[in-house]
Amino acid sequence: MASMEERMVSVEATLPHLATKADVANLKADIKDLEVRLTRFIYAVGVGILISIGLGCFRPGGADVMLLGNHRQRIWLAAARASNHISK
Repeated sequence: MASMEERMVSVEATLPHLATKADVANLKADIKDLEVRLTRFIYAVGVGILISIGLGCFRPGGADVMLLGNHRQRIWLAAARASNHISK
């Protein structure tokens, strides 16, 4: 068995590597701060997406582009409107 002195030397060598209660409290505060920042970022991205969709729908011709999507359909829609098959 190891003597008491050897055990104390082992414990004293380990102590600098252990976290104190203050260290753990700081770590928890940092994690909480990061959680709040991440939540705000996710909400901001969601609001940004909703705003961009809204602006796309309410600009002149925006809904047609969003609903039809590809280039051929937009050209067809413009031609159909020009020939008065579709009302503006």
